[in-house]
Amino acid sequence: MTKTARGLVLRLLRDAGPMPRAELARRTGLSATTMTKVVGQLIADGCLAEGLSGAPRVGRPATDVALLPEAFWVVGVHAGADGVRLGLRDLLGRAAGGAVPACGPLIEAIHALVAASGMDPARVLGVGVAAPDRRVADALGAPLGPGAVSGHDACAMALAEARYGCRARDLVYVHVDCGVSAGAVLDGRPFRPADLGHLRVTEDGPPCVCGGTGCLAAVISEPALSARLPCSGGREGLMAAVAADAVLGDQVATWLATALAAAVTLLRPEHVRLGGLFRTAPDDLLDRIRAALRERTREPVHLDRCGLGRDAGVAGAAALALDRFFYWPD
Repeated sequence: MTKTARGLVLRLLRDAGPMPRAELARRTGLSATTMTKVVGQLIADGCLAEGLSGAPRVGRPATDVALLPEAFWVVGVHAGADGVRLGLRDLLGRAAGGAVPACGPLIEAIHALVAASGMDPARVLGVGVAAPDRRVADALGAPLGPGAVSGHDACAMALAEARYGCRARDLVYVHVDCGVSAGAVLDGRPFRPADLGHLRVTEDGPPCVCGGTGCLAAVISEPALSARLPCSGGREGLMAAVAADAVLGDQVATWLATALAAAVTLLRPEHVRLGGLFRTAPDDLLDRIRAALRERTREPVHLDRCGLGRDAGVAGAAALALDRFFYWPD
């Protein structure tokens, strides 16, 4: 049995839900003989189950094959502005409780997380590690052994949003915190991160750490906005204040849309998702960003907040580990 055949079956059941073996064979292009072998082995491995479908059909009742999402889990580890956090996710990217901060060495924190969940460690497939700097992610993941996979957090969050959020084949994810980074999934495949923060979006902007002036990160990052508009209430309070300020709100919408227009025109994604600081952006500010983007590109695109929640980084890291299972299953 090839890894390719296993991956085809697992991904189809993840994305389309339960279906009979004959339908699996038709959609994957695998022969009936191969399908019997693949499904039989995956059932033996505990990944799939087979039973009568609840859907009414004419004639002989069909027996559906279904993915067992809670049969196995992965650990997602994110090293971000709030420190290192980790959490468990099932085969559909769903969380088992909230993410927790890592206390002590990472390997010990992972063992403690799994033990606290009451889960059999044998059901943990692997660990995904994500960070704003790929080198940091690699360094954190190296001591965890071959079961760990690491990557840039913007790419990881783009992957999680595409696979388990809005479920899009073409998506650009933009993450704003201390800087601005972007990741993309195009035709279902993750791409390397883009340093969107150093696109020049205004002629008379402040100096940037890169040596330029008027860069996106220099005007819409959390430190940049906090310096212009000090307020209380954390990120939600800051974004509410930006939206309430007519001048600054319009500027932020224009600056961000200018950078997004370049990405959208070049990559032509179906969706753009905003995360980090902009995950808490009020509807009014989002509407202004959408309007400014429509003025700058003819490409149709759906722009919205990231749907992964506060622990988007952990979800992204877990998505890295889940992709190893679904695309390169052992």
